[in-house]
Amino acid sequence: MYPYPPQYGVQQQGAYGAESYDIYSQPMPQGAYMPAAPQTGAGSLSYMMGGALGGFGMAPMMQQQPMMMQQQPMMMQQTVMAPVGPPAMSPAAAAMNTCAIMGATAYQFTANGDADRLYYSMAGMGTDDRELIEILGGRPREHLVMVAQVYQQRYGKSLASDIRGDTSFSYKQLCINLIKPYGEFLADCIYESIVGLGTKENELIDIVTQISPAELALLNQTWQQKYGHSHGSLEHVISGDTSFNFRKTLMHTIRGTRMPPGQVDPTRVEAEAHALYHAGEHRLGTNEGVFIDIISRSSAEHLQLVSQAYARHHHHSLEKAIEKETSGDFCTTLIALCTPRPTFVARRVNDAIRGLGTNDSLLVRMFSFNNKPLLHMAAAEYQRMYGHSMEQAVCSDTSGPYRDLLVRLLRP
Repeated sequence: MYPYPPQYGVQQQGAYGAESYDIYSQPMPQGAYMPAAPQTGAGSLSYMMGGALGGFGMAPMMQQQPMMMQQQPMMMQQTVMAPVGPPAMSPAAAAMNTCAIMGATAYQFTANGDADRLYYSMAGMGTDDRELIEILGGRPREHLVMVAQVYQQRYGKSLASDIRGDTSFSYKQLCINLIKPYGEFLADCIYESIVGLGTKENELIDIVTQISPAELALLNQTWQQKYGHSHGSLEHVISGDTSFNFRKTLMHTIRGTRMPPGQVDPTRVEAEAHALYHAGEHRLGTNEGVFIDIISRSSAEHLQLVSQAYARHHHHSLEKAIEKETSGDFCTTLIALCTPRPTFVARRVNDAIRGLGTNDSLLVRMFSFNNKPLLHMAAAEYQRMYGHSMEQAVCSDTSGPYRDLLVRLLRP
């Protein structure tokens, strides 16, 4: 089975909203907000979000501890199961599989049931897009990965191939991304950004600057399994396709020494603000190495505190100083590293839909890259920053089933 990063993990709480997946819990009562304590016996996948979702400000998130993850074997009905762990659930237990999404209502579904629903939504002439959207837009990724395995077992063909045959364009790509294991999705994003003619620097920045150390470990593992034999290590391919300070910053970031999201060290804040000022605005020329060292090893929340200290002493933010002292992809990368993920996602969604036309590849990437808690926090940031809802903005720039799936992902 696949390991998952913290925000897709088992029984954990992360900086960007409390979220856990209890794969051994008892069925939830109607209207329950949080599940009961895990019970013995395999079967249900309980998905809930709370914590920082109650308040979207950055300050509460800074107080969170580094994200932790407990590895537990994931089980599923019939023969698709982890090689170790409790025995597979009985049909009666499977019928009670429950997923509770964001509190107010409990929805019951199983991997077998969803596999059947997806099959019949695409069987024959035409596609039942409403059914496809409800399942792909309303389930956590781990469940959809299990559904894809069951689909292959029951119908002898790939769920991804059937989706490709029944959907098109950006709608198709979003559907495919949602059913991929998270590590595979990350590895594919990096592959698409650097393999072939030229490098898609913005795609590379979107992923590398926003993943947590645990997600980075998962990316490295999956990259090595899928692409390592033909393209070499992740560090090797990124180094070969980038240059100068942009490359140095990415190399520092992917070596895994960065603070986890939400972790801060108040004892370092004033000294780092002082060091950054003396490495940049205080002198002729810029000591880029100081910027790279401090920014690439710090969490975005920690850097927000550094920026506040910088502004107290020098009357503008650290971001403004970076814009004055650096340029190009190097500047973009440093600013991205200084930006908490919900704010970063809000900005990138706005980048995708502002002006003439829509950058659908960017929009699809942001909605595939982030789970529901992160999308909900990003939507709140979007409302604060731009004065209207993300859902309203997305609806105005997209149409058809593609629009409907984006909207479903923004809702509980």
